[in-house]
Amino acid sequence: MSNKLLSICIPTYNRPNYLNETIKSIISQKIFIETNDIEIIISDNSSDDETENVLNNYLLQYPNKIFYYKNDENIGDKNFEKVLSLATGLYLKLNNDTLY
Repeated sequence: MSNKLLSICIPTYNRPNYLNETIKSIISQKIFIETNDIEIIISDNSSDDETENVLNNYLLQYPNKIFYYKNDENIGDKNFEKVLSLATGLYLKLNNDTLY
């Protein structure tokens, strides 16, 4: 059982710049910084761009708060269900990768 209260679940595909801004907006919030109640789950739908590289620093900086999974192939809209299934929080928030 996880001790996370909220899982912010972000499906993504080939939008590293938007995803970067979305993550920056979440990690800059006081509750994210000061508690361990929130996790960010990213499910990458097999991007073929810089998405993984954009996330590397965040993964190092927040190893117990940000989690990244990359699908072996593009699974289309099933990625929404996939990202939610990876979450461990009591509450789940499906979050667009362009939502700041």
